[in-house]
Amino acid sequence: MNAGIVYDAFGRTTTQASGATIGYYTNDLVRQQTTVTSRQTWTLDAAQRLAAWTTESTADGGATWTQTGAKTNHYGSGSDSPDWIKEDTAGVISRNVQGSSGDLDAITSATGDTVLQLTNIHGDVTVQLPLDTTKPVVALAHDEYGNPEAGIAASRYGWIGSKQRSSETVTGAILMGVRLYDQALGRFLSVDPIAGGNANAYEYCTADPVNCYDLDGRFGWGKWIDRVGTGLAIAGMFGCAACSAISAGISLGRGIYKVRHGDRTGWMDIAGSATFGAGKGFRYAGRFWKGRKMARYAKGVRGSGRYNKRMRSRAAKANRRYHHHYTRRADGIDRWYGGASTAYGLYGEHRSYRQQGWRRWLR
Repeated sequence: MNAGIVYDAFGRTTTQASGATIGYYTNDLVRQQTTVTSRQTWTLDAAQRLAAWTTESTADGGATWTQTGAKTNHYGSGSDSPDWIKEDTAGVISRNVQGSSGDLDAITSATGDTVLQLTNIHGDVTVQLPLDTTKPVVALAHDEYGNPEAGIAASRYGWIGSKQRSSETVTGAILMGVRLYDQALGRFLSVDPIAGGNANAYEYCTADPVNCYDLDGRFGWGKWIDRVGTGLAIAGMFGCAACSAISAGISLGRGIYKVRHGDRTGWMDIAGSATFGAGKGFRYAGRFWKGRKMARYAKGVRGSGRYNKRMRSRAAKANRRYHHHYTRRADGIDRWYGGASTAYGLYGEHRSYRQQGWRRWLR
């Protein structure tokens, strides 16, 4: 732990090494950042996204604060990337224009000014090129964790700027979905809201920021395992028994992991996998019982042929009754499990897609 860093009871960073303090909403989104001379306060919209913010300054150690700015995000979809931003109370706006790839290509104003956002292969904005040739070109450069190179001016969209990850904060921390990201540490400032989402609750992309993205603060191997389980559950609905069994095993393992890490949704996974196991258990128990009976009253035993034949007939009838009352119901349970598991998984993916867009959803 770096000297000077303070955490609250929920594992959220409340004081950074620089001395800046951070306040949070109850849903762990940032509410306020304060430095020695500046303060920034956010409000949320109904979708729990950062809706607006004010900036203030102080010259007397925080005894009095004077507002220096007020901005408002406007969203055109369910994502956390604003389509346009009201820059001040006078009505100045900036519009974020996305290209066919879904990435930020340009920023325009109400008066028609256009600044192209040229990016590298990682998605970092490296050149801001105004179409008005009388205005200067701005060059940006960052290291792999997002720290600006010496002499580089602060910019709203720089490192991973094509994904509209804003660093317009009084501390320079990056607004990364549901969490703040400190590029100086290469870590998030609060815990991952998805249990088991990463190697630990704070690290970014398993220390591989070049080949990996965590754009919403909820990245992790766990979601890919869940997607595999959903795919196998779909295959199981079309007759692949092995796929259903593996899907149930994944649900059980993920459920136990989630519960142990404080995520109560894990109980849904455990319940579903247990239901699947009970259904299969009835089927195999019936087969085992019938096999034992048939072996006990085998054909061709001298002196017991008629008796054994009668007992085998009784066993067959009993097995048919068992099949009617239990095995068929077990099949229904299996179909229910496959359908419910698939619906639950697809709903989660749909919600993630609506919140992030398809390119961010893939990551």
